[in-house]
Amino acid sequence: MNWILEIKAKACKDVHGKCVVMCWAIWHTRNKRLFEGIYMAAKETVNFAIKYWHDLWNATAEVLNSNIRTNRGAVSWVRPEMNVVKINFDAAINKVDGVCGIGVIARTNLGECVGWNSRCIKQSLDPTAAEAQAAFMAVEMARTNNWRRIVIEGDSMEVICAVCEPAISEATNGNIIEDIKRKRGWFEHFQIQHIFREANQVAHEIAALSKLENYALEDLPVTICNIISAE
Repeated sequence: MNWILEIKAKACKDVHGKCVVMCWAIWHTRNKRLFEGIYMAAKETVNFAIKYWHDLWNATAEVLNSNIRTNRGAVSWVRPEMNVVKINFDAAINKVDGVCGIGVIARTNLGECVGWNSRCIKQSLDPTAAEAQAAFMAVEMARTNNWRRIVIEGDSMEVICAVCEPAISEATNGNIIEDIKRKRGWFEHFQIQHIFREANQVAHEIAALSKLENYALEDLPVTICNIISAE
């Protein structure tokens, strides 16, 4: 057990936690095969561990990361302060075709939509990696439009925590996280925060537009416009 203690001492909490969960998943797989006769391939075990870690992190991150703003009372989108653009991001996974859609929408303190984007990634990504790509797209949108004061919101607690973590991310999507960290110094005001999925519905619907291929139309569907109006 010395190796796990060494990882705990030298690595960030994210890496240590994933190692512990992976060990548990391997033990779980062993018991399934030994006592139930159920065989799980190595890739299946890894995917099971990743999903379990993702769910565990989302359930406990608010307690473990008190510096992350999470408003439990918010079940709808909340407008930003004056002269601040709020950009919501999300991802939609298409497991059948092995692709995913990512989407962002930017709004002002008046609730006015000043930009949005929906893009299809022709690659099989786990939810956290896809959410990281969406967060990066939100930052790039802000830089392209010269929005110096922004708030970025998403419902992936793992991505939010990774961006706020001072240590270098060693996750599989760590390069994207580190790119976001580097680019935030360009802004006069940069804030990234977690919200619940119910308050991120518009971004999710925009991401879902590109679950098969890039959404080519210039205008958002009426159904999404109606959600924006209702908020």
